[in-house]
Amino acid sequence: MHDMTTLDNGLRVLTVTLPHVQSVSLGFFLAVGSRYESAEIAGISHFAEHMLFKGTQRWPTPRDIAEAIEGRGGIVNASTGLETTLYWAKVAASHTSEAMEVLSDMLLRATFEPVSYTHLRAHETVLDLVCRLLLEKKKDNYIKQINAHTLQYSTSYRSH
Repeated sequence: MHDMTTLDNGLRVLTVTLPHVQSVSLGFFLAVGSRYESAEIAGISHFAEHMLFKGTQRWPTPRDIAEAIEGRGGIVNASTGLETTLYWAKVAASHTSEAMEVLSDMLLRATFEPVSYTHLRAHETVLDLVCRLLLEKKKDNYIKQINAHTLQYSTSYRSH
């Protein structure tokens, strides 16, 4: 059995209770994917997906993020499709709060190298940056920032 709850801020929460299971799966489904990307920014959804794993205010490195979930026996991952990007974690039920904190921090407080993201303003999320630069029609500058950062971290995803 499942329940759908809509919070005051419009966020929809789907809960499925399985009394015999002692783990929790959390997922944030975002209406962001390659179908919504123009040729100038093709791949940005997938790029952003990877960037959210680079660090947050509370968990400043990829290792910190991984250890916060995987160090408790859980798993954390993401995927980007045509219309949706999903960030998810599966943990023992006793670690639900920690997993929610990590995923929330990734989505709300991801950090980026200041050198690579010189246009990132204080307290601005990557989503804010993407929207602002696209609205300001600085697509060329945005692509240069992406390319600089991709080169900097090119060894991180050799097998991906």
